[in-house]
Amino acid sequence: MIARASWPPPARTRQRYALLVDSLDDEHEQSVVHGSVAAARELDARLVVVAGGPIDSPHPRLRASNFAFDLMGPDNTLGILCLSSALGNAAGPERLASWLARYRGVPVCCMGVSIAGYESVRVDNAAGISSAVEHLIKEHGKRNIGFIRGPAQSDEAELRYAAYKNKLLDHGINPDPRWVAEGDYNRPSGSQAVRQILDQRRVSVHALDALVCANDYMALGAMDELGRRGVNVPEQIAVFGFDDVASAAESRPALSTVHQPGAELGREGLKRLILLVGAGQNGNGEHVLPVELKIRRSCGCVGAEVGLAQRVQGGTSSARFEAALIQRRQLIVAELARAAQGSFGAGGSDWESALLSSLIEEMRDGKQGALSRRVQRLLLKLEQAGVDFSMVPHVLTTLRRQALPCVALNDEARDRLEDALADAQQIATTMLVQAAVASTRVSLMRSRTLARVVEQAMFESPAAVSRALGDYLPALGVEACVVAAVLPGEPGSLGRVRFGFGPGKGHPEQEALPLSRLPEHPLVEASRTLFLLPLVLGEEPLGVAAFSVTSQLAKSELLEDLRELLSIVLKVMQTTHA
Repeated sequence: MIARASWPPPARTRQRYALLVDSLDDEHEQSVVHGSVAAARELDARLVVVAGGPIDSPHPRLRASNFAFDLMGPDNTLGILCLSSALGNAAGPERLASWLARYRGVPVCCMGVSIAGYESVRVDNAAGISSAVEHLIKEHGKRNIGFIRGPAQSDEAELRYAAYKNKLLDHGINPDPRWVAEGDYNRPSGSQAVRQILDQRRVSVHALDALVCANDYMALGAMDELGRRGVNVPEQIAVFGFDDVASAAESRPALSTVHQPGAELGREGLKRLILLVGAGQNGNGEHVLPVELKIRRSCGCVGAEVGLAQRVQGGTSSARFEAALIQRRQLIVAELARAAQGSFGAGGSDWESALLSSLIEEMRDGKQGALSRRVQRLLLKLEQAGVDFSMVPHVLTTLRRQALPCVALNDEARDRLEDALADAQQIATTMLVQAAVASTRVSLMRSRTLARVVEQAMFESPAAVSRALGDYLPALGVEACVVAAVLPGEPGSLGRVRFGFGPGKGHPEQEALPLSRLPEHPLVEASRTLFLLPLVLGEEPLGVAAFSVTSQLAKSELLEDLRELLSIVLKVMQTTHA
């Protein structure tokens, strides 16, 4: 006889906000999740992240995870935050609007794509693509510019496609439909789009000047295919993306793109949702976030800041450059803080001023390495505190952008500035690589060990699996977890707790419970941030896992790996521990 859950007290059932996303292994979605998680911590809000796949996907395997979205509702959440740009790619905005009606009575805020009747936060898609096309035409003289579209059902993708066509027409260029192919936002579809344009449409490589893509993954796929054909980017065909995912800057050549502020999207979305909940109402306003070009090598530019100093007119007149830096201190400090997205608190309350002061010291007094040493100390503090410091190169780029106008009329000062910042960037890059290599090595070793131990334990008993998870997952960033299997015939409502662990709380009893109450299980209910992941094998829903994780793991793909592992464990237990 399986015991029925007798917890939690009713007063605890509606304390969390829910964030609905497609998956946790997409870099853009990771940044949105990270922004929402950071905002929740700042605002002392409780958040549960549900990754249940896209709505109405043509792939049954992806649709099989959708049942997780039905676990959230008025009984267990204060408000719903929906990443509409990901969930609605296959469904389209009208279908997503009707799908969201299941949360009637709960305030909803959509992010990425505006949905009629709901509060929405999105980025300026049209301005981003328009700026990219304008850059290719004005700076590089491109005329025959192709486009790789996103899914036709995606409102976001269609806005970007329309902006591409309109900008060409603004310059007297008639868009040639042979230059355009549709993708699905995934990297392989970018490669397929290039094959379609060049092979099926028989467009000559020599006739095509550039490709603008509706997202970075398709742009990277396009560069993969062009590289396989021996077509040089950007010498023969320039390529531009949209999103500015981390892999865009790491590609070769580095991808020029439109920076979409994913973290800010997540932060702003949660803030607006909390305001709706506080007002006790739904909203239907739209808030648009700005985007900016990230100019790199793939469009034909030499560097990210080409021509900046030349565009600055009379930045300092006859004033000494150090005086100009001091005069701009307040602005520079504010921009540095913005670049770090509020995540460098462990570096000290005045880390921004300290960076600027060390730069002034190095340039004014000739104390070579002052900025580099300050950057190194900042990185060490962040590392010791367990804070993600991957934004440090972006912070230094921001410092350079803000400082360049102060030295535009002084060649000697500019050289010193460039040397100081180049040394600091080298220090940051080296430490980031060392940290990434060490972290990856340790995580891989621990993950492999965990997989081996769990694979043995699942043939023994649920308690053995609980012990294995409790022994290994904390070192990987999982503080607690509880896993429940769906009961036959009840994939969206009832389940049975099978295994899990929590700090100082031992392992769970085998008990039946509504799956919607899993976030309130005693093992995880104290967590401020939870990840609720459906466990599916093929097209079969098997269960649900609730993870309480550290801030570092909130951006990691490890949770997706754990999802796959635990799905296999539940499938095995269906036959060996019924």
